Amino acid sequence: MLSTPLQLVPETGELALARAIFPIVERTDDRVARMLGEFQPTSLGALSSISLLNRVDTKFLIAASDLPGMLAQLVQHYAILEIDGLRQHAYRTVYFDTADFALYRDHHDGRQVRHKVRSRTYLDSDLSFFEIKTRTDAGRTVKQRLQTVTPIDELTPTARALLAAHVPPHEQQLFPTLRNDFRRITLAGLHTAERLTIDLGIQFTGVGDGPTRGHAAMLPGIVVAELKQSGVDRGSPFAQVMQRRSIRPTRVSKYCVGIALLAPHAVEHAFAGQLRAIEALSGRPALVS
Repeated sequence: MLSTPLQLVPETGELALARAIFPIVERTDDRVARMLGEFQPTSLGALSSISLLNRVDTKFLIAASDLPGMLAQLVQHYAILEIDGLRQHAYRTVYFDTADFALYRDHHDGRQVRHKVRSRTYLDSDLSFFEIKTRTDAGRTVKQRLQTVTPIDELTPTARALLAAHVPPHEQQLFPTLRNDFRRITLAGLHTAERLTIDLGIQFTGVGDGPTRGHAAMLPGIVVAELKQSGVDRGSPFAQVMQRRSIRPTRVSKYCVGIALLAPHAVEHAFAGQLRAIEALSGRPALVS
């Protein structure tokens, strides 16, 4: 059980609650924005040289209040992705799953080989991709993707062809289940072949006709950082900062946390520990409507 119950609110009160907590988030963002201005910029073209579609991912949960100080320790080691003057970029992801959440259950049960299927939109540049992320039995993350003209909320023939090539047949009857909105900071190693993504302002909205429909949640005061490398390198400047701050890696999944929050009675879940960690870092429970 969570030490503090999740706050259940009527959907009509969601914006009022969001405004109540956003002043705290905005004060943190002001400090973050000033800190981001200290980084050397890099372009999307330069970043593509370390796209790392076959990689090792290491994730961390961080309190948003700690982010400015953490960034100050990274300025000399990373460049920041800048597009049209923006150094934080808005993302929207729609995740697909089966009617009985087979892909979620694979993560829940700790299957060695598991998949996430999603349509991702980079809102600032109006680019969309259909993607399959596979966690291999070697612990690597392999991403397959194709560009789409617009975000998709139902599988197109080309999307189904990609699924047929990379996802087991019994897991190909997929439907939209969850929308995830967040802002991302992307850093690239100046002296190391690695990328670091920092996601904040994380929100979830139920989509489709399943049990998540009509529900929403947000994670106030929480940052998810993900270090992407071709192989585990403990000499990574970010990994060393995390070690000095005694922040250990976690297997947090935004998709699984979102489903656990929005459909707790529809699926059993082993993510109570992650929800407790999120609550402890933020000092308040996730907001769920």
